[in-house]
Amino acid sequence: EQQIAIFEAEFIKENRLTTALNWYRGFFWDKPQNPFKAIDVPTLFIWGKHDIAVTEKSAELNSHYFKNSYEAVFMNASHWIPYQNAPELVQYFLESVRKK
Repeated sequence: EQQIAIFEAEFIKENRLTTALNWYRGFFWDKPQNPFKAIDVPTLFIWGKHDIAVTEKSAELNSHYFKNSYEAVFMNASHWIPYQNAPELVQYFLESVRKK
């Protein structure tokens, strides 16, 4: 109930839902081939172990799309890491930037 109230307040009433949905609308759903090329920048991928939208296998296979350094962090979190785990997320970002 609390999550639904938060969703209504932050996505519906603030008109953010369209922006969130446009993220998915921008994908190449109608292309039979893989349109993605390997990314050649250092990458930090952060995934929540309790994410029901992105599976663990998907998170593991992500590394195949990066040529440069790739670090994966699997947090004890859901799909909404920035909302639910902001302080811990910031620490991972800062550590990653300091390494570069």
